[in-house]
Amino acid sequence: METLRFLNVEHQQIKLKNDIQSRVRSDMDQQQREYFLHQQIKAIQEELGDISYEKEIDEMRAKSSRKKWSKEAKKQFDRELLKMQRTNPQMPEYTVQRNYLELMIDLPGENTQKIVLI
Repeated sequence: METLRFLNVEHQQIKLKNDIQSRVRSDMDQQQREYFLHQQIKAIQEELGDISYEKEIDEMRAKSSRKKWSKEAKKQFDRELLKMQRTNPQMPEYTVQRNYLELMIDLPGENTQKIVLI
């Protein structure tokens, strides 16, 4: 009887482990697929002469370097720019992130502190 209970617990643990591995594998496959498709989209857009998102990010970085920001504002800008770089440009979040960063760049230096705190 004790052996049967032990085998049942072992079976449940193995089943749980297999379920977790299956979900992780599925998530990884999805992420790889999305990355591959994103790279294809990027290559097609560059071939067609569309806006290069890397160029857009570089321009924002250059504009930000000319700003006289506090350490907190500069740190926030860099963090948000990095977040935008990791976001797929086809996602709505990318546009929201870009608008936020453009707002930070367009505000005079003393007002940027206030927007960072929001």
